[in-house]
Formats: sequence, structure tokens, C-alpha cells
Amino acid sequence: MLATLLVPIALMKTRLPPRRSGPIVDVGALKDRAFAMFLLSVLFTFIGLYVPFFYVETYALSIGVRGDLAFYTLIIMSAASVPGRILPPFIADKVGNLTIMVPSALLSAVILLAWISVKSQSSLIAISVFFGFASGAIQAVLPATVAFLAPDLSKIGTRIGTTLFVAGIGLLIGSPIAGAVVDSQSSSDGQTFWGLLVFSGVVVLIGGLGLAITRTIKVGFTLKKA
Repeated sequence: MLATLLVPIALMKTRLPPRRSGPIVDVGALKDRAFAMFLLSVLFTFIGLYVPFFYVETYALSIGVRGDLAFYTLIIMSAASVPGRILPPFIADKVGNLTIMVPSALLSAVILLAWISVKSQSSLIAISVFFGFASGAIQAVLPATVAFLAPDLSKIGTRIGTTLFVAGIGLLIGSPIAGAVVDSQSSSDGQTFWGLLVFSGVVVLIGGLGLAITRTIKVGFTLKKA
């Protein structure tokens, strides 16, 4: 990474003079109803969003997928997130980032809950592709959504940092909770994953509904770009 960054570091220069930077910690941002709801939504979304990435290989083994192919399920899911990170932002330029983030989160929740019925190799590969795409879209438009919610450019950096901090907390606690759910349901006969999928699907669903509320607070029920 350092080698690839040496060229832009050596050649790039600022187009505009430096602007006044915002505060490192902006406590007042929490008084902004739309941004506070957005942070809460991001927390719930990221609690469940990465759980499948940690457990898809183990799930594959539990339904009888060969070990050599089970290893590739995570790669398939990650590869599917690439077009999810590329294509939705182009649409977001037209309709708005929140308008993309809301259905992506709700779709991710539906996929997680539908995952409970997956019992075959082909179904697992298909649902991994769908989830990888939907989750990739959420992550792609997240920073731009923060910029949309910020009152002015001087606050963007602080608010993106706050958002990523909250998302990091979600990532930190989500997988251990999901693991505890699996352990509580599993027995000597094997591991059980439906509880993990319900947990992940419900928290992501709550996050998606929170994002919809965020959009309503910001622009109302109109179809305008948001």
C-alpha cells in the first residue's frame, strides 16, 4: 500500500487553499436529530452486517459443503461486494445516498432472515452473492451520507470519524454476540445457526428502519434527492 501511495504523495497538490478545520469532537452533533438517528441506525446495522462474513464458512460446513469449497464461500461473498461498492454509488448520484442506503440495509436484513432456509450448496452460493452485493452498497455510500447530513464542510471530517467510531463499536460487539448465540443453541450433534441469522437479520432490519426515519427527518416523505 505504501508503494502505491508514494506516487500520489509526490505528485498531488491541493486545488483550493486549506479550509478551517472543525473540532476533533463535536458533541453538539448529537443535538442534530437526523444525525443522532443516523448514528443509532449505523450502530444497529453494523452489529449484524459483518456476522455472515465471520460465519459463512462454518455454516457451509454445517450443511455438508465440502471443505475445499466452503473455504471459498467467504471469497465469493467478498467478491460480490465489489460491484455492490461500484454500481450503487452511480445511482446515488442521481437519487441520493440515503435513498440507496435504506433499501440496501432492508434488503440485507431480508436476505439474512431468508438465509435460515438455505440448506444446499447452490443456495448458499446464491445468497452469499446477494448479501455481498447489498452489504457492499451500504459501505460504499456511508461516508457520502455523512457529508449529506453535515451542516457545513468544516464538520464533515469530525462527523465521518464519529460515524466510523460508532460503526466500529457495532462490528466489535456483533460477532461475539452472534458466537454466543450459536454456542447456546449448539449441541454434540452439531452447530445451529438459525438464532445467529435471526439476531443478525433483526438488528440490521432495525438499522434499516432507522435509516428510513433519518431520511424522513431530513427531507420528509418527499421523493427529492437525499
